[in-house]
Amino acid sequence: MKMCDRCKKEGFDCYEYSQGGDGTTELFELLAEPALIYAEAVKKWGHNLQFEMLIEECAELIAAMNRLKRGRSDLMPLLEELADVEIMLGQMRCIFDPELIDTVKRKKLTRLAERIGLHHTAYKNP
Repeated sequence: MKMCDRCKKEGFDCYEYSQGGDGTTELFELLAEPALIYAEAVKKWGHNLQFEMLIEECAELIAAMNRLKRGRSDLMPLLEELADVEIMLGQMRCIFDPELIDTVKRKKLTRLAERIGLHHTAYKNP
C-alpha cells in the first residue's frame, strides 16, 4: 500500500482519496475537514444505516469500558471505540440540526457547571 510521509512517520494506515482521476488527496488532508467525510458517509449509506451504526458503536464502547473496568483489556480498545462513537456523532450532526444540538449541549453544560459550583461561568462554545 502506498503511504504518505506523514502516515509513515506517525505509524498510521494511509488511504488515498481519489478526486476524479486528475489527482489524489492524502487522507490526512481530508482530516482537516471531517465534516466533509461525515457528510459523504451519510450520503453514501443514508440516515437509517448510520443510526444503526451509531447504536452498534455505542454498544461496542460500553463493552470496551466494561472490559477495561474489569481489567480484561488495556486502554487502546476503549480509545478506538471512543473515536468510533465521536465519528458517528459527527455524522449525526449532518443529519440533525447542529445549531439545535449546540443549544441543547450548552444548556446541559450550564447545568453541569452549576452542579459542580461554577455558577457564573458562561459557555459560548460547546
